[in-house]
Amino acid sequence: MRSVSPYRLLLWTSALALALLAACGRPDPLRFHVTFEEVDGIVPGARVLHRGLVVGEVTDVGLDDRGLVLVTVEIDDE
Repeated sequence: MRSVSPYRLLLWTSALALALLAACGRPDPLRFHVTFEEVDGIVPGARVLHRGLVVGEVTDVGLDDRGLVLVTVEIDDE
């Protein structure tokens, strides 16, 4: 299996969220939970960028019940 960096996965998650926002027109931020085997440098309050623009932030980083890193991200509608 090919390794994907946590930042690249977070970028793809952000792109997907933006597409969903455009389709749905939700006024509230979308919340995503993304799991990683390991991450460095992702902390609550970190900005989520898409094409250089801030589209949301990391709201929580913890472990799931399998011991994987669980990152919660909120993507803004604005």
